Amino acid sequence: MARGKILTFDASFTFPFIVDDEESIELSITEKILYSMIWDVNFIPVSDIHYVKNVPGIIDNVWIDLNIDPKISYLNFSGKIEDDSFRAEGIVQSTRGSIELLDLDFKVEKFAAEFDRSDIFPLVYGKARTTVSDSTGFPSTIYLTLYVHNPETKLELERGRWNEDIRFKLSSDNPNIGTNEVQILAALGYSFDNINSAEVLGTLGTSTDHLIIRPLFRPVERKLERTLKLDVIRFKSHFARNVMDVLNPRSNSSGGLFYYSSTPNYNIDPRYLLFRSTQVVLGKYLSNNLYFLYSGQIDAGRYQQYQQNGLGLRHSLDLEYRILPNLLLELQYNYDSLLLQQKQDKRIQIRHSFNF
Repeated sequence: MARGKILTFDASFTFPFIVDDEESIELSITEKILYSMIWDVNFIPVSDIHYVKNVPGIIDNVWIDLNIDPKISYLNFSGKIEDDSFRAEGIVQSTRGSIELLDLDFKVEKFAAEFDRSDIFPLVYGKARTTVSDSTGFPSTIYLTLYVHNPETKLELERGRWNEDIRFKLSSDNPNIGTNEVQILAALGYSFDNINSAEVLGTLGTSTDHLIIRPLFRPVERKLERTLKLDVIRFKSHFARNVMDVLNPRSNSSGGLFYYSSTPNYNIDPRYLLFRSTQVVLGKYLSNNLYFLYSGQIDAGRYQQYQQNGLGLRHSLDLEYRILPNLLLELQYNYDSLLLQQKQDKRIQIRHSFNF
């Protein structure tokens, strides 16, 4: 019998677990012990716990990196795997993190997985958002929402039991962008009718960044976290994708309203473009309920909302105060050095979460 608490620090996990199809069906001695063991274990995340996964999308994979909220999340494991009585009860929730799709970086609003004894798989739901601007500087919000396909009703639900058929859908608060995914993707410069080799290479570059370059940063991040006594240090690079863009620029064949130009008719050294969208994220708990987050990102003046060329920095300062376990006050300050006007953006918002 296993009984007790597991306190977790500085770890990444995925769910469902990755299983090698070529593994032997014969269980090892260790696996046999785990399968026959009676579980009564509490899993408690303490700090810097990340859920990571990539989900196939309609054009490119959706790359998920969620920072698990230790104030809300917990899991209680009970039962026995051998007789299918093993279950998890509790919730795993995130209100910060990043989700990448194509060349867009979405900020997490809320993602959660609720476990109960009725099924080994949890109820899941979540949404993330990003802001894009057109040539006039008018901002629009694009949402990325998790949907679960119900095999019984054949419906796609925003809240449902995890299964193999989950996907993300794009939507927007601006009807001029589009009312469905195809229209929104076309406004962003991606069209199913005009997918070219540059766009295919771009998605290949994104996969390379996540699978090869990203793991190289993690040991450095952990060492810096311990040395600088910070809770979170993250480096994000789009180096491989930028190489693909420089060698084979994309053309705006779909007439996207929010598309950036890859043509070399601006005064930016192409070598600098290799570091476009490179980002550093620093996070620190100032107290049990007060969290400070800074992110700085290199960008190039080749998006339509930028009226000048060159490289610049986008800064974001967040101060989050947890009033109650399910009530969060967030103060945010953004500064974009490439914008000619309205370089600063200040926001105050209250986020409340509740279980259905």
